[in-house]
Amino acid sequence: NPGAELTACAEAVRIFCDGGGGDEREQLLDAGVLTPLCALLPRRGDAAPVRAAVARALWSLAASPRARDDIREQPAGILRALVAMLRSAYDAGADAHGAAASALRRLAISESNEDAIREAGAVPVLVGLASRADVDAGTREAACFTLQNLASEANAANQAAVREAGGLEVLAALAADATAAASTRKAATGVLWNLRTDSTNKALLDEIQARSSRVGGRRTVLPKNWDLGVVFIGTLLGEGDFSDPAQRAIAIALHAAPEPCASVRIRRIKTKTHPCFRQRGLFATAALGPGARPLRYVGVVKRRAAADPSEYLFAFRRLDGLAGCDVDAARAGNESRFINDCAGTGRRNVQFVETRSE
Repeated sequence: NPGAELTACAEAVRIFCDGGGGDEREQLLDAGVLTPLCALLPRRGDAAPVRAAVARALWSLAASPRARDDIREQPAGILRALVAMLRSAYDAGADAHGAAASALRRLAISESNEDAIREAGAVPVLVGLASRADVDAGTREAACFTLQNLASEANAANQAAVREAGGLEVLAALAADATAAASTRKAATGVLWNLRTDSTNKALLDEIQARSSRVGGRRTVLPKNWDLGVVFIGTLLGEGDFSDPAQRAIAIALHAAPEPCASVRIRRIKTKTHPCFRQRGLFATAALGPGARPLRYVGVVKRRAAADPSEYLFAFRRLDGLAGCDVDAARAGNESRFINDCAGTGRRNVQFVETRSE
């Protein structure tokens, strides 16, 4: 099995690196181990275990300042390959996301790598990982530590990149989320400490703190430009749950605190010819590929009414047991409620798809 053999070779490099006081890393670098090792990283398809093992080996090697520079200069484009691993669904089940984030975390220790990692497209991807409650705590923590190393006080470009990727809202929400692992919250707090050294970030973080609210008894950061008359939630609620305030608090408290989505931003529509001119709309903060699913549409599930006045209804039509029900985001929802009807705009770039999930 070539894949198993390659995985074993990469693991052997990691074990050899971790087995001594540092001389082993220099011996491997002198022997030219980086070139064949890094050549394995861009492999695709069923090579996820190989890539995960290579990323772990790079993490071990990158304890050496010399290795951190040498990895950046590899012709195979290793920084971009590590970022691609964070995006890849193939790598999600092989612990490769955590391995890649950890490797980038250690590579970002060197100031000479800070700009190169940003230019490889890492910042929006790392912010996205930090925002996802379904990602394991170790990967979220590694993503936060990498952002902390990247957003050093002296690197204004990286400070701005985290801000533009929606990282301020995401990290503030994560640091305040009592349901997240304590180590992950601490890592998010460390990034915020660095980000506050930038005057623009400090002002925006103060604004985020001022507009924070409590949902289900927990402090929750609202997305920027959120409608304060709407309850910000991250899951579907039943109509009975929402109608009774005490029952609503209990229902919300049973789920993880909602967090702003890093891939989208709520903004006022400024195009005068747009049918929703001056209303709120939802905009991507970075390019989203075909088939990307940035959000679930959430709200209050209720029986369909013939003359429902709500303008925020999603009708279930195909799923067993839910036909005849609507999701209404008029009173409670997430950022997806700000997606506007494309009628009259001449373009369609998003669609709603019914699907089952846990």
